[in-house]
Amino acid sequence: MELLDYVWKKLSPEEAEGVRSAPEALIADLYQRGFIDARRFSLNQWKGACQKFAKGKGLYYFRRADLDSLKPYFFQAQIKKPFDPRRLKDGPRPLSWTGELYQKVLRFETNLTLEAWRQVVNAQILPRFKKGEELLYNAAFKALLEAVLDKHASPLRRLELWYHFQREAEAAAEAKPEGAAAPAPKPAAPAVIRDSFVAKPDESVKRTAIDKLYFHHGETPKGDDRENLDFLDELAKLGDEEELP
Repeated sequence: MELLDYVWKKLSPEEAEGVRSAPEALIADLYQRGFIDARRFSLNQWKGACQKFAKGKGLYYFRRADLDSLKPYFFQAQIKKPFDPRRLKDGPRPLSWTGELYQKVLRFETNLTLEAWRQVVNAQILPRFKKGEELLYNAAFKALLEAVLDKHASPLRRLELWYHFQREAEAAAEAKPEGAAAPAPKPAAPAVIRDSFVAKPDESVKRTAIDKLYFHHGETPKGDDRENLDFLDELAKLGDEEELP
């Protein structure tokens, strides 16, 4: 479903034919949920683009053509699946791995600055997981990363989570006839998030598979991938080789 179509359905119909409205809170919410490309536009830029449609009382009025005119602000690239730290195998990692993890994943999946991430590393990771000159990646480490991702999720990660794991259930709930019995709840279980990489021997191909699509705007990883490709190799090998418990 195109994001613009989804947003149009969420707007409230007005008396005037073909006109729908959105409260100011929804305008901001679209940004925080990742519908607007936060890598290219700030929240203030997005609000400024919508300002000409503001009609007072905290409401914005749109015709479909008005909403379509805002398409350049919406996230238009392929929406990849969100990073799941559970998919990485247990085992030792070099101390430099935390920097690589930030450059290739966390700077896109979270709103943490590099300095804020270093504080997490120094205060929570090194005291618990440093063993000699290595880090021990285990279930507790994965839980810590999951907590960081939940607490500091970026708009892009929120979009990924919604797109791959929430929108279909949301659509099904909206399509349920009024008065129909709700389906019996299923036992809760964590969603299995799979990263869709295919391991290939060509090193140059591996470099272009750096976790996600995020470098298509000219960004490049700040670390040198030649120094350590094991992280990319692990991501590439995840696939369907095993099921999580």
